[in-house]
Amino acid sequence: MQPQGVLTGVCFYVFSLSTRNVNLLVEFWGAVMTDYQAYATDNPEELARAIEDGIPHALRGMVWQMIAASKDPAMEKLYLKLIKETSPHEKAITRDLGRTFPHHTFFTAAEGLGQETLFNVLKAYSL
Repeated sequence: MQPQGVLTGVCFYVFSLSTRNVNLLVEFWGAVMTDYQAYATDNPEELARAIEDGIPHALRGMVWQMIAASKDPAMEKLYLKLIKETSPHEKAITRDLGRTFPHHTFFTAAEGLGQETLFNVLKAYSL
């Protein structure tokens, strides 16, 4: 267990913080997630420091989606349209799937969820 307030990598040891500090952390990230664009515009330095200190693990995926603006309904609609289309590169993509991230457990199973997901992303980009 780390001393109170110590950071290790990007993991914040919330369990070692006082109740007051946990409440501040929840309040801060709640404000960020309520309206990311406004918070980033109004408080860029504070947000940058908080990201450097580490986004809490439980919020990391959602926060990075906001930072990357990846939750765009128009883009999601386009992606769903593209993965239904046929790409002239499907054969090459399929051939390379097993060689892409060969030691990463998510991608090792042929015809598994990882390779299927990667295939769809690469096919959409190829169109």
